[in-house]
Amino acid sequence: MAKGNKPIATVRAGKVKIAAWENETPTGKMYTFTPTNSYYDEKTKEWKESTSYSATQLLELKQAIDAIYATVRIKTGDTKQEE
Repeated sequence: MAKGNKPIATVRAGKVKIAAWENETPTGKMYTFTPTNSYYDEKTKEWKESTSYSATQLLELKQAIDAIYATVRIKTGDTKQEE
């Protein structure tokens, strides 16, 4: 992910966000995913991101994974049924 690149898709579930990135490789396109967890830092009064999740956020993470998977398949035209 070079600076200036933008994700091809982003989804949220609660405070969990996943960005999907398209990367060109010698063998074709490859997709990578960056999950983050937003939280409010009371000391700095700013929203920040982390890659740690509480036990209660695991369901949000799963929902975001399911949503980004479907979104990327639709955007890339990969809508074949899986076996």
